Amino acid sequence: MSELLDAAYDAAAAALRAAPRVVVAAHENPDGDAIGSLVGAVRGLRAGGIDAIGVRADADLPREYGWLDDGLATTAPDGTGWLLLAVDCGSAARIAAPAGVREGSDFVVDLDHHHDNTRFGDISVVDAGAACAAMMVRELLARLGVTITPEIATPLYVGLVTDTGRFQYSNTDARAFRAAAELVALGAKPQEVFQHVFETVQASKLKLLARALGRIEVRLDGRLALTSVTRADIEETGADEAATDGVIDHLRAIEGVEVAAFIRETAGGPRYKVSMRSAGGVVDVSRIARAAGGGGHTSAAGFSSDLDRAELIDMIEREARAGGA
Repeated sequence: MSELLDAAYDAAAAALRAAPRVVVAAHENPDGDAIGSLVGAVRGLRAGGIDAIGVRADADLPREYGWLDDGLATTAPDGTGWLLLAVDCGSAARIAAPAGVREGSDFVVDLDHHHDNTRFGDISVVDAGAACAAMMVRELLARLGVTITPEIATPLYVGLVTDTGRFQYSNTDARAFRAAAELVALGAKPQEVFQHVFETVQASKLKLLARALGRIEVRLDGRLALTSVTRADIEETGADEAATDGVIDHLRAIEGVEVAAFIRETAGGPRYKVSMRSAGGVVDVSRIARAAGGGGHTSAAGFSSDLDRAELIDMIEREARAGGA
C-alpha cells in the first residue's frame, strides 16, 4: 500500500470517528459489491460505536440481495450535518441516495476502487488495485478497530465473490483470495452466500435470458458480441430490472470475443443503459464508456444513452474498433 493511500485511510477513519452521524450510500442500480459494501459498512460502523445508517434510492434491492437488507432507509434522516460515506461510486453523480442526503451532508468520504474515480470526496480513498469496494470497507473497519463478526463478514464476502465473478475475473489476485479466506475465517459461509445469490433464480429471469441470447450479434470478425432487451421483453416475461444481471457474462464467454456489450431499454430516461465487459483484458472498456459519458473499470464499465438502438450499436462497434477490438 502506498503512503498516500495509507494516509487517506487514516484520515477517513478519523473523520468517521469525529462525525456526529454517518450516512452510507452506494451507487445506482446496485450490484453485489455495492450492496455488500453498503451493508457491511453500516454494520461495521455500528459495531464500532459510530451512529450510522444506510440509505438506498431504489424501492427494492435486486431479489438475490434482499436478504441483506436489514433496514436501509429510503428517505433522508432528520436534520443535517452528517458525514456521507459513498462506497463503490466512481463519481458523485453515481451516488444513489434519497433526496436531501447529499444536500444535508457536511463532509463526504469517497471509498472506491474504480480507476477513473473523480476524487469527489473531501477525503477520497481510491484503490484501483482492490478487487472490490468490500475489501476497502474491511480495511477501513480495521483502521477503526472494529471486531468483524459473521454479520459483518457475510455482506463483505458477497461483495468480493460477486465483483470477482466467483473468483474468475482478471481482478482476482492473491489479495482477493487472502481476503476471502479471512472473511470465511471470520464467519462468512460461502455455501449460504452461494445459495442466496446464485441459486434463487426465477423462471422469468431465464425467459428473459432466452430472449437476450436469441438476439446476439457478433461483429468485428467475432471480437465484439452484443445483445439487447426491450421494455416489452421485461414486461412479457414477468421479469424485473434485476433479472438482466448476468446476461453479459454469456456474451463474454463466447470464444474469440474481446468486448461484450449488453443494451437494456429503460423505463424512463435515458433511453438505454449499456453494460460492457472486456474478455482477457485486451480492450479497456472504460475508455469506450467514458466516450459516451459513462465510466467504470478497464474490464467492466457502462453508460447511458438516448441514441436509437442501431446508432448505439454502431457507436459501440466504432469505439471498440478504435480501442483495439
